[in-house]
Amino acid sequence: MNHFLRRFNRRFRRDVRGITPEALAALEVYDFPGNVRELENLVERAYAMGAHEQITLADLPTLSPSIATPSATATAGAIPQLADVEKELILRALAFYRSDKEAAAKALGISRRTIYRRLKEYGVL
Repeated sequence: MNHFLRRFNRRFRRDVRGITPEALAALEVYDFPGNVRELENLVERAYAMGAHEQITLADLPTLSPSIATPSATATAGAIPQLADVEKELILRALAFYRSDKEAAAKALGISRRTIYRRLKEYGVL
């Protein structure tokens, strides 16, 4: 976990020092079907969603203790559209970086041009 914190602190230019006991407990009971890569993705997502001093339970997606089958999770409305998630993430990054599109794009790992294109697609520009 510390490896990911150091790595993402550099990437996102933050100083996240740890993880709250509640968030750690949620991670401990999760099965991690994707192994360490899934843990890495969860930590990166927490940073992208705005984690600061510590990663909290609110920074993590809802983690089920057992592996759910696709048919159990694919109920109507249970899975958001990718475009909606992307739009929310871009808008949160822009809010965090006070509308600095260059900084938001760098933090998200996309180009500034992509930010502009997506905002136009979403009707924000």
